[in-house]
Amino acid sequence: MTSLCMLMMVCRMGGVPNEPPRLQEDPARKMVEQMDRAPKERQPPDWEETKALMTRKAPAVGEAAPDFVLKTPDGKSEIKRSTFQEGRPLVLLFGSYT
Repeated sequence: MTSLCMLMMVCRMGGVPNEPPRLQEDPARKMVEQMDRAPKERQPPDWEETKALMTRKAPAVGEAAPDFVLKTPDGKSEIKRSTFQEGRPLVLLFGSYT
């Protein structure tokens, strides 16, 4: 491969071939900083709890997911991950299906 061809490939791909991808800045950190600077009336009512969830350390590969509680759609009861999972693998899918 010629040097010019390699340079064009690097420019299009945004990096050097076989180089590990660069980690981008965590967008949650920026959002937390903005909300912390916002007046209290502009912050969500549960901001401190939300901030704690957004800034917690992610589990390592192979480590169990942190436990969490979700309300059912009717709002009458709650489901806890640890009791719902009961030793089975659990896959969470996030995305837009519209």
